[in-house]
Amino acid sequence: MGTGGGIWYLTHPVLLDGDDCEGCTGTTTVDTGNTVPVLVLGSGSPYAGDILVAHMVGGKWVAQRGNGGGGGVLVTCAGGCTIPTPTLTLSWTLCSGCTCNECAWNFSPLSGTVPLTWNGNPGTSGGAAWNSGCVLIATAAFAPSCTCYSFWGASSNIYIQATMLCSLEVLANLYIGDTNACNNALQGCSIYPTSHVCGNSFLANYPSCASLLGIPTISA
Repeated sequence: MGTGGGIWYLTHPVLLDGDDCEGCTGTTTVDTGNTVPVLVLGSGSPYAGDILVAHMVGGKWVAQRGNGGGGGVLVTCAGGCTIPTPTLTLSWTLCSGCTCNECAWNFSPLSGTVPLTWNGNPGTSGGAAWNSGCVLIATAAFAPSCTCYSFWGASSNIYIQATMLCSLEVLANLYIGDTNACNNALQGCSIYPTSHVCGNSFLANYPSCASLLGIPTISA
C-alpha cells in the first residue's frame, strides 16, 4: 500500500446505512467485489480500513484525507469513544521537590508535551495504539552531597516512553541516565483515565503515574 497524499489508491465502495435518529448507530457495508481507483489529496496517508468521501472531478474519483489536526481517521475505542486523529499529545509534569533520602531532584523543565503517533491499526484494545517512542523530556540535577543517585553523576537526562491503547490505558516508562538510557527503566506504570471527553476535543485525564511523573493528560 502506498504512503502519502497526492497518489492513487485502490478502494472498495462502502454503503452507509442505519436508522435516521439521534444517537443511532450507523452501519457500513464494504463492496469487496468492486475496486475503484481514487486520487487521495492532502498531506496525510490513508490507512487500510479508512472511510473517505470521494467526489467525481473531471471524470476521476478524488478524495481528501485530513492532516491529523482534528480530522482524518476515526478510531472507535473504549466506551464507544471515537478518537478523530492519528496523532495525540501527551502533556506531562515532573514532580517538584521530589527527594530520595538527602537527594533533591531538580528538573528542567518541569512540564512539556510529547506527540503520540498512531500505529495505523484501527480497532479495539490490542489493535490501535499511540506511541511516543523514547523521548528526552528533561534533565535532573542533584546536590553535591547526593549519594543515593551518585552513580548517575551530578546531572542526568530524563526520558519517557509512553503508549496509549484503545482501552485508553496508558503504559509509561521513565528512564534516567547520562546518555540515551531507554534500555534502563527507572519507573514504569500502567494507568487508566480518571475521566475523558470523546469527540473532536478528545481529552483523557490520568491519575499520578509514578513518583516522578505528575498527573498526565492526553488530548487531540
